[in-house]
Amino acid sequence: MTRCVNYLLLILLTLSWVVSVEAAELTEKLSLNGVLSAALQCQQLSDDTVGEDTCKMAIPLQPELSYRLTKHDNLFLKLGFAAGNGLNEVSPFNLSPWGADLHDDVIDVSGSGRNYLLTAWYEHVFELDHGHSVDLTLGLIDASHYLDQNDYANDEYNQFMNPALSNAPNTFFPSYDLGVATYGTGINGLFRVCSWMSIS
Repeated sequence: MTRCVNYLLLILLTLSWVVSVEAAELTEKLSLNGVLSAALQCQQLSDDTVGEDTCKMAIPLQPELSYRLTKHDNLFLKLGFAAGNGLNEVSPFNLSPWGADLHDDVIDVSGSGRNYLLTAWYEHVFELDHGHSVDLTLGLIDASHYLDQNDYANDEYNQFMNPALSNAPNTFFPSYDLGVATYGTGINGLFRVCSWMSIS
C-alpha cells in the first residue's frame, strides 16, 4: 500500500501543465504573447522534518504585449497573475519548490507596492557598422533576462521548476525593478556584452 501511495505522489509531483502562446500579431506593430501554467505539487516529508505532507496547486498567467514603434524602437509590457502559491508557502526548504511568479510574488512586486505589473520597458537598438549593434533598455526590467543566458536551464515553466536549476544559485538577480540594461552583439554574434544597473 505504501508503495502505491509513493508512486501516486511521484506522479502528482511531476504533474504540470504549460501552455505557451506564440506571439499573435494583432496588428503590424502590436503583438500578444504569454504563458499559462498549472502545477499540482506534493511533498512527503521524513519524520524529523518540520512541516506537513500535503499537495498544493498553483496557476500562474503572464500575458505580454509588445508594440514596435519603429524598426529600432520597441515598447514591452508583461503582467503577472496567479492563483495559489503551490508548495512555496508550506515547504520547509530554503529554495522554493517552484521558481515561477506565483500569487505572493505578483502582489507588492519586489516590495514596490506595485501589483501585477512585472515589466514595462522601452528599447532602442543602435545599429553600428559591420554587423555591430547595441540595445539600450530602460524601465521596469528583469535582470535575469539579460544576465543569465543559459538556454538549457533558464525557464521555470518549460525546463526546471526549482530556482536552483532555472537560474544560477550563487547569483542574485534583481527582478522587476527600475533599471537600465545594455546588450551588444558583434559580427555574426561572436561577442556579447551585457550590463545592468538598478536605479531604484
